[in-house]
Amino acid sequence: MKDQVGKAHRGDERLVAPATEKHGESEQEVQEETEVGQKSDIFDEIDKDIADVEKIIEEYSEAAPLRKPIVPAMPCRAECEEHRRAHWPYRSWCKFCNMGRGLGEQRAGQGQEHAIPVIGIDYFFITEGGFKLRKELKYPDTEEGEKDLLKDRIEGRIVKCILLRCTETKCVFAHVVPCKGDDEDSYVVDVVCSDIAWLGHVKLILKSDNERALLVLVRRMLVELKCQVPDLEKITDETSVPYDSQGNGSTEIGVRTVRGQFRTLKFCLEDRIGQKVPARHALTSWILEHSCFVLNAVVTGPDGLTGWARARGRNFGGKLYAIAEQVFLETSFERSTT
Repeated sequence: MKDQVGKAHRGDERLVAPATEKHGESEQEVQEETEVGQKSDIFDEIDKDIADVEKIIEEYSEAAPLRKPIVPAMPCRAECEEHRRAHWPYRSWCKFCNMGRGLGEQRAGQGQEHAIPVIGIDYFFITEGGFKLRKELKYPDTEEGEKDLLKDRIEGRIVKCILLRCTETKCVFAHVVPCKGDDEDSYVVDVVCSDIAWLGHVKLILKSDNERALLVLVRRMLVELKCQVPDLEKITDETSVPYDSQGNGSTEIGVRTVRGQFRTLKFCLEDRIGQKVPARHALTSWILEHSCFVLNAVVTGPDGLTGWARARGRNFGGKLYAIAEQVFLETSFERSTT
């Protein structure tokens, strides 16, 4: 009986064994198929990465030309000795010519155009001696210096002004900044917002030097302009490189241009009325703004356009009157009563 049970058990093992072996082969096949699928996914990712790299290479295949510093070639010793006699003309390879007459890196003639209009901002001051930038005044850029400057402004010995110059249209705007204490910056922001809105730019960069008062003003303007000029899409700020005298050169050109026109109109007016116009007089503000108006509406550039035409798409079509010219004016009130 035991032998029969044992045979039956052994027979059962023989019957079960092939099924177990077949089941083992199916697991191996599934594992192999899984590995093949994983390898296929890896190759697909690699192909996708290669395609992305090819797109990047195709999109960024070129590079913008870079300005490289010019390294002067040293001449022969005989030429150096000949130049040493008079050090004339200036030679960039000469150490002593650079020490005595070197002007640093020159920016003129680069021919670079800004994709976004840049509006330079700077303070300047009208004194009895003429126009002066903040760095040209005797007051140090300290808290005590600012107090002394404010004192002279209150007493009328010096007048603070704000100037804007657009690099795209070449328009200039200048305004006298009255002493209004804490509300002074609010007045400046309002007139600057009005000027920028007139230009009609939807994108712009505000550029200033590193003067402390200007940096505070620009930060406030970045907020106020977005509120007061609804068509403005993008506005950022930019500062000139510290200790670089030409970093805000475009704005300083505007100051010199306005200064020349202001002095011309002021001298002409003083000759006509037979009196001097003090710096603190209301006429100073009118002459300053009229000088900018004349420069924008009359002066043409190499393209034959005025600043007014570049900004507004047409030339100024109104009548141009001289500063303090006497005219007959018929008001609407007079017309309604006659």
